[in-house]
Amino acid sequence: MTAPGSVIDNMEIRGRLIIQAADVTVNNSLITGPEDPASAGRGGIVQNTGGFANLVIKNSVVKEARQSVNNTECVVGSNFTLDSSTVEGCIDNVQIRGSNVTLRNNTLKNTVKYASDSAQGGGPSHSDNVQVLRGDNILIEGNTITGSQNFAVLGSSEQGSMMNLRVRNNYVDGGSWTMKFSNKTLTGSINPQSVVLAGNRFGGHSAQGVDLIVARGVNFSDQGGNVRADTGAAVQISWVPSGG
Repeated sequence: MTAPGSVIDNMEIRGRLIIQAADVTVNNSLITGPEDPASAGRGGIVQNTGGFANLVIKNSVVKEARQSVNNTECVVGSNFTLDSSTVEGCIDNVQIRGSNVTLRNNTLKNTVKYASDSAQGGGPSHSDNVQVLRGDNILIEGNTITGSQNFAVLGSSEQGSMMNLRVRNNYVDGGSWTMKFSNKTLTGSINPQSVVLAGNRFGGHSAQGVDLIVARGVNFSDQGGNVRADTGAAVQISWVPSGG
């Protein structure tokens, strides 16, 4: 998509949507990825990796029609809003690689894990519903996030600093642990700042038997009201050494 201000409405796209212009809107549409992902190469189904401003995806479905390790993300990039949509079936359903991202009122479900993934050196896929690699001004609010093999939400700051991340009022379940926030020092000493983690409800079905794990180096400005959905009991935060 190369024309600024383009509107995609009530369409079915059987392929990848690569954003190359500002102010693109996708509404009431279905985006299913390449028909032959084995020959299409690795990449996300909706890509705004160039960070073009004000991409909006609303009331839409993004999922892979043909399952493949080449469908690395369903939605990837920065400067986008994903609103009232359903995203499912990729290795990472949403991967955030920069600033100004809002995920609101979506259903994010059923990531896919492959036994052999070249991105992991031939090991198994690292499958997260939402992964934040870097960025400022990121809001994850009011979503239902389930069915991930690794984490429902992972804030790992692997590619740069992670600031003003707000994760609030979501329903989250599953994963190895359900959420993780860590000072992942792959690019130097990075300390995520101003993280809000509040008002989230946890389904309690993580593989490790705990709901939330947070690595040292994350500074919370609010961490209240996170509870088990079935009992209302407060979810405990486990602290591990930074870099984990």
